[in-house]
Amino acid sequence: MKQWLDFWEKCKGKKGSPVLIGLLIGLLLLVITWPDNSKKQNTQTKTNAPAVENNVRNTEDLAQERTQRMEQRLEEVLREVDGVGEVKVMITLRSCGAYIVEKDTRTSNSQNTQDQSGDKSTADAQDFEENTVFEKQENGAETPYVKEITEPEVEGVIVAAEGGNNAKTAADITDAVVALFGIEVHKIKVMKKV
Repeated sequence: MKQWLDFWEKCKGKKGSPVLIGLLIGLLLLVITWPDNSKKQNTQTKTNAPAVENNVRNTEDLAQERTQRMEQRLEEVLREVDGVGEVKVMITLRSCGAYIVEKDTRTSNSQNTQDQSGDKSTADAQDFEENTVFEKQENGAETPYVKEITEPEVEGVIVAAEGGNNAKTAADITDAVVALFGIEVHKIKVMKKV
């Protein structure tokens, strides 16, 4: 150790000491090569962004498919009603429905009671844990187990029908839409199709 201190004292007094320059260059190289976590986090965010956008697009596509399917089914039924004739339907949704997945829940209660020299101390704790239940597919992939699928909530319906100018036909169409979707009458508009 004394040898290192003596060596340091000799080098310290000289201008432009090679040891001091070597240490500074080594420190500079260390700083330059030090990993930068902020770049890594930005890269991860950028790579996850397309996945999020794809999920949003998939949800929008699913909602649009459900809406089109409901419109087609309503059109098919209304075409069979006397006096309606050719019909076109437009449905707007309040919500596009949801897949409700099975959750495995665990609740544990613990109670600690201490009695030291006549003093009573009680502590209650409750732990709650919730995990999604997965099912294994034939290809080995795991997907969440869907226990319930809620149907989309209809916000409003427009029906353009050849017989839409007839009061009885319009009332029949309105009654059918109320019965199917459970929406208020003022959110249904029946018009004559040209």
